[in-house]
Amino acid sequence: MYRFNQEALKLQRQLRKNRGYSPVDNFFKQHSLIESLYTEIEKNIDNPRLLQQARKQLVISLVSALEVYFKDIIKKAIDTNCFDDSGILKYIKRTYSLIDLKQIVAERFTAGEILASMCSFQNLKAINKIFSLLIGKNFIKAINTFEFVIEPEFSKTSNPPKTTIMDEDKRLYKGLNELYSLRPYITHDQLDKSAITEYQIHKFLSSTALFAIAVDNYINSLISDEDEQNK
Repeated sequence: MYRFNQEALKLQRQLRKNRGYSPVDNFFKQHSLIESLYTEIEKNIDNPRLLQQARKQLVISLVSALEVYFKDIIKKAIDTNCFDDSGILKYIKRTYSLIDLKQIVAERFTAGEILASMCSFQNLKAINKIFSLLIGKNFIKAINTFEFVIEPEFSKTSNPPKTTIMDEDKRLYKGLNELYSLRPYITHDQLDKSAITEYQIHKFLSSTALFAIAVDNYINSLISDEDEQNK
């Protein structure tokens, strides 16, 4: 059950300032560090047990980076006031005490900050549920058909080709579900008898990157459309 905690919210606010404004840029900074660490691990660790332990930590780090990303993007989405958040508010029922309200006013916590602290993004089902409430339709189905440019800043043409998440990787969700399913076993059971392969790590790195790019493009397109309508 969610409990209002002003110190936790203040800490998250400070961490966001340290990360920067853009959720997707912050995610890829972490993703790049994880990928670099992975390269060093595979190159320098020969002991099989140590190698497996290192790969497990990479899995945990990737899931954590995704969770931070989705918390930041839901905060951004809510605080732009471009979405009808009534569906989410009905889903997340919370009664605040007078002390809570005084702290919210005193610290000027935004609706996005509070909502981000209440939401859990530990698997695809949770991500789809919360963002579907935000946009008013099935989120996963929407981004599956959404066309976007993967790396427009690196394109040599003025009109770089668009793609969809499914055109890029039809097995994307299988990889993401596998990644999410491993985390609780690693953190609680340590998976002593199970091995994480080099192929799996490659798949996890590519699927998380593509997913983050697609989500960022889609959410920003909705924010831009709403801004245009309000001009």
